[in-house]
Amino acid sequence: MRATEYNHYRSLSVDDYCADLCANFGYSVATSRAECERVMPATLAEAMEEPGHAMLVIEVAAQCVGYVWIHLDGPAGHLLDFIVEPAHRGLGHGRRALELIEARLRAEGAQSLQLRVAANNPRARALYEQAGLYVTGQLMAKTLVPAAPPGPAAGR
Repeated sequence: MRATEYNHYRSLSVDDYCADLCANFGYSVATSRAECERVMPATLAEAMEEPGHAMLVIEVAAQCVGYVWIHLDGPAGHLLDFIVEPAHRGLGHGRRALELIEARLRAEGAQSLQLRVAANNPRARALYEQAGLYVTGQLMAKTLVPAAPPGPAAGR
C-alpha cells in the first residue's frame, strides 16, 4: 500500500467505523468522528509502526476495489479491517481476498484467523461464516449516559 492509497483507505474506514459506533453503541456523529480520529493512525507510517502489521490493497484488473489490514500476533492472525468499495461488493472480491488473507497468514505461521464484525453488518457476517469462521463470543455493551436530545447541540 502506498501513502495515497492509505489516505483513501483511511477516509473509507473512518466513515465505516463512525457508522458502526453510531449504530451499535449509540454515539452521536460528533463523538463517533472524534473517536475514529483518535484511534485511526493518521499516516501509513504510523499504521505500520508495530511489527506484524500489513496493509494490503485488493486489486482487480489493476483497479483498487478494497483494502485489508491484518496483524499477526503469535499464533493468531487478526483481520483488523476489511473494506470492499461499495460499487464492487457482491462480485466475489471479498471472498477471494479472504482466501488470500488466510493463505498469507497460514504461510506466516498463524494457526487461526480472528476478527470482529459489527452486529448490523449481516453481509460481512455471511461472508465470514461461508468462509468457515464461527462465533467464539459476543461483544456486549451498555450505554451509561442518557441519549442526547436530537439537534445540532447533540453530542457526547
